[in-house]
Amino acid sequence: MSEKHNLKTEEAETLRELEELIGKPIPRVENIKESTLGVKIDGDQITMLMLDGRVLRERGKKLRILPESIGNLRSLNLLYLRYNYLKTIPESIGNLTSLEYLSFKSNKLETIPKSIGNLKFLKILILENNPLKSIPESIGNLSSLKELYLTGTKLTTLPESIGNLSSLSYLSLGNNQLTTLPESIGNLSSLRTLWLGENRLEVLPDTIGNLKSLKVLYLSGNDLTTLPESFKNLTSLKSLFLWRNKIKELPKSIIQLESLQTLRWDDPEAQITYKASVEEPPTPISLRSSIMSELKKKVIPAHRNGIYLEKPDVEETRAREIEKKKRKEELKEVEKALKKSQQVKFLASITELDNIKYYAQISRQSQSEFIRAAIRDKIRLLEAQSKNESLEKNKIIQEDKLNLEELKKIRNALERLEKKEKQ
Repeated sequence: MSEKHNLKTEEAETLRELEELIGKPIPRVENIKESTLGVKIDGDQITMLMLDGRVLRERGKKLRILPESIGNLRSLNLLYLRYNYLKTIPESIGNLTSLEYLSFKSNKLETIPKSIGNLKFLKILILENNPLKSIPESIGNLSSLKELYLTGTKLTTLPESIGNLSSLSYLSLGNNQLTTLPESIGNLSSLRTLWLGENRLEVLPDTIGNLKSLKVLYLSGNDLTTLPESFKNLTSLKSLFLWRNKIKELPKSIIQLESLQTLRWDDPEAQITYKASVEEPPTPISLRSSIMSELKKKVIPAHRNGIYLEKPDVEETRAREIEKKKRKEELKEVEKALKKSQQVKFLASITELDNIKYYAQISRQSQSEFIRAAIRDKIRLLEAQSKNESLEKNKIIQEDKLNLEELKKIRNALERLEKKEKQ
């Protein structure tokens, strides 16, 4: 294939090595999409390469190593290697100076080479679900980086240089073992979304109050007992999640933040995930509000544990009005299903809603179409659960009846014995 498309010699050799490693030809594609296997060639250069491990496994193949020659693909702007078995990344990765998108999601990586700091045009870096022990200081050199995904690793500390990522707007650090954050975290002036849930944080640095662009802050599942006074400076903060910490009382300065639309804390029943769009940060506030607004007054009860705040937003209000007509019938069905099953919280779940935009894109549906389809699926699930619960309840009732009958028999036998003893 490489000769057919007149690739540069070095790039043709690299492609051959990769094909030998996976034991099959890599097809040429024009558009590399989710869950595909392919290479995009422009002229005599490779510009996109995707070797999705799930696709390879379906075809009986595995990718365990990357050749050092991967660094020859100097025109590559997208490299997608998720769900493979890679334990190391060659230092030559730093030669891919045209790279804008790099994903090593769900591999076996324990370290990241220092040379990654050479990728000056990199915008999205996905390293989540790897047993990483550390992140090199050189990561602070990624001056163009906008999104960094480090969820589900084993990080205990972050390099101080992370504060140099001046373009970073989305940072996902959930489900790690972080006990502290570097003071430099406050230098992330462009940061809009920060996920820190499911760590071991006991305190936050005062510098966190410097994040003037921050809109969503997720701190659930830590060991926080209080919040820095500097929180009052988070003047753009719209959504704050604090449940499953040790915070007994919230500072008034937080509740009084004018920008705050959603504040949730002390909610032990809430489910948490960290799935996030690799193309744009999730927007849980507007999506959650747009779906919940009509139901909230009728079937969603007040939050029993903690505080729930919501203020009107002009853009969200307009979006809700546009979607309202399309969802009216579905919402009626949902209300019935909710009453029947007594499950009233699912529409508020971040698990189901924070990535609706992303999954709508994958399914090639508009957001409204995707939401309506999701609601219909949820109704079917609720009805099935309700049916199962009803069957289980009937079973318990029958067992209770049998137990009662056995008890009556025992009592009758005892009465007969007592009568005989008296005679």
